[in-house]
Amino acid sequence: MTDSSTSTDIAPPPAIVRAGFWRRVLSVVVDELLIIIPFALLTTILFAISDGRIQANGIFNACEFSTEGPSELVPAPTMRIDFWIKCTSTTFGPKSASWLTGKHIEKSGHMTVTTDTVWRFDSQGRPVDAITLDWLVTIAFLAYSLGLTVRLGQTIGDRVMKIRVIEIATPEKIGVSFKRVILRYVILAGGIILGMLLAFSGLAFSNG
Repeated sequence: MTDSSTSTDIAPPPAIVRAGFWRRVLSVVVDELLIIIPFALLTTILFAISDGRIQANGIFNACEFSTEGPSELVPAPTMRIDFWIKCTSTTFGPKSASWLTGKHIEKSGHMTVTTDTVWRFDSQGRPVDAITLDWLVTIAFLAYSLGLTVRLGQTIGDRVMKIRVIEIATPEKIGVSFKRVILRYVILAGGIILGMLLAFSGLAFSNG
């Protein structure tokens, strides 16, 4: 008599591979575009129908620097303006915002204090009392990113870049805790800010 036994091989769970930094950055870029582009298109419509009284940054900003400003502004500047920055924001052509920033610079010892005064303009370049909706983009992006990541473990940008946020203890679980999502974005933002600081410091040293 021959004893035979059947053994079943159980495949090990797939290895967890941490997504690279730039893949995560690209996923955030995709998510930002998904929020910014529709919002920018909406604000160009609001700018037009409100005659410039509702404004927000579009996709493209064009700015001009000058040491001379308009002769008449309403309200008039309350301090000396050292230089001017005139900007127009557009989304594939139509305006979504137009503003003029006057900068007053004061030096006291080793400190330099800059005070900004901003005037908004309508589509014809006339001063207008406008409200800005840029803060809505930030709120919409945070709600979108945090909501999808907590519920599904990934945003649309994450899915495009084949990234999913998981709990190490329970990788099969869909969705993660709010605390872990906040930590993820804090680390990602910190890495981006650190990279920018290093880039600017390197540029400063090369120019010095």
